[in-house]
Amino acid sequence: MNQDKNYNLIFAVLVIFTIFLSWYIMDILLLTFAAILLAIFLTTLSKLIQKVVLLPDSISMALVIVLLIALFGLIIVFMVPVISGQIQNLSKEIPSAWDKLKQMLNSTLNLGSVSSLYQKMDVQNLLPQGKNFIMQAANLFSTTFGLIGSVFVFTFMGIFLAFDPNKYKEGFISLIPSSKQEKARNVIKEMDDILQWWIIGKIFSMIIVGILTSFGLWFLSIPMALTLGLFAALLTFIPNIGPIVSAVPAVLVALIQSPISAMYVIALYLAIQSFESYVITPLMQGKTIALPPALVIFAQLTMGLVAGILGLCLATPLLAALSIIIKKLYIEKNHYKNSAEEDKLMVISTS
Repeated sequence: MNQDKNYNLIFAVLVIFTIFLSWYIMDILLLTFAAILLAIFLTTLSKLIQKVVLLPDSISMALVIVLLIALFGLIIVFMVPVISGQIQNLSKEIPSAWDKLKQMLNSTLNLGSVSSLYQKMDVQNLLPQGKNFIMQAANLFSTTFGLIGSVFVFTFMGIFLAFDPNKYKEGFISLIPSSKQEKARNVIKEMDDILQWWIIGKIFSMIIVGILTSFGLWFLSIPMALTLGLFAALLTFIPNIGPIVSAVPAVLVALIQSPISAMYVIALYLAIQSFESYVITPLMQGKTIALPPALVIFAQLTMGLVAGILGLCLATPLLAALSIIIKKLYIEKNHYKNSAEEDKLMVISTS
């Protein structure tokens, strides 16, 4: 009895210590989780190549890395100059769009004393806040590492994990008591499958949203369609919040042309978001786990508050992984236990 109490006390102390330690090394844990996602992505591409060409794992992975480096090189050479020029134009267009929006609100709504509030809101005063937000995005990992060091660590950690994932999985499983190792192995496998399909679905959604947005804005004769489409594609990675944020600059740019153009852009973004939410996402939910939208938003707000932009970006895959752990280690265990007790009672009642 005393041994059980001592064990429970030690376990409680270890849990509390782990929580405090996790709080202090939150950035490192999130960076590691991001590297795991990168490793899963690279492994998925490697397996696709192996389905076409019979290659050893190491050679297939090396080929994936070379192809990705070549792809990024082409993007830098051909797209970065165009996008950088459009970003400069966008920074010049936004202030005039903001002024036009203030004039429209003042003339149509006639807000009286309230109008003086937003009339004083010069966009130049807002830009530093925007710059701070961009600086936050550019320094996601700056709490513990510098930006360059963080990207370096993230990239190479993901590559090392991708080259020999089983080594790290089995190393982690070896820390678990032997009686629980098979269960842990099954949980890790299901988490791997879920996160793999989540990444595939998310990348597919980002590509579709980027193409549709760029083409739609080009069709509506909205300037800087390529940059705005790329912005929409990147923010698709963040469910619920990302699409709303991505629509703001496009609407402001369209407002310079006319209010009707702005309405068309809003309709375009709503249509693309509806297509992504009701067509693409359900197609992928058969392979992954369906997460309640309210729970996803709660996780995003919590992780955003605790860990900033990096936490916001990783909130959904973290929630998916946590759901698998709870499902396998708690829900299914209790369901099996309750079923066994019901069977036992049924046997007793019939005997």
